[in-house]
Amino acid sequence: QELTIDAGSSKGASENMLVIANGGLIGSVSKVEEHSTTVNLLTNTENSDKISVKILHGSTEIYGIIVGYDKESELLKISQLNSNSDISAGDKVTTGGLGNFNVKDIPVGEVVATTHSSDYLTKEVTVKLSADTKNLHVVELVGN
Repeated sequence: QELTIDAGSSKGASENMLVIANGGLIGSVSKVEEHSTTVNLLTNTENSDKISVKILHGSTEIYGIIVGYDKESELLKISQLNSNSDISAGDKVTTGGLGNFNVKDIPVGEVVATTHSSDYLTKEVTVKLSADTKNLHVVELVGN
């Protein structure tokens, strides 16, 4: 699932930009041409762009990576957490600003649940997106 927008490098679009619509993160730029840009949406089942996110639990910040999307539950999956701190339903999730995508504090969503993998070594967090990804009329590109 991709989205193509009619602004490209001639208008300042570049790779490693994040894409915002309807008040939250909806994806990342995957390809830039002179007059068009292709967006990789977060609602793709696999997400290989390694967008870093920050989960705010009280005054604690826990970083992780967006790893995928569950189409049935319509929830984003976050893993590779840098801490074993508590995470609760309702905790806010924003972009972390680490790695290739350097814009932080863009709303991503809210934690729904935390599950452990079968080996209990890794935690996976499911997140309800802030943005409505079904009605994309205006999108904004942010980043370097």
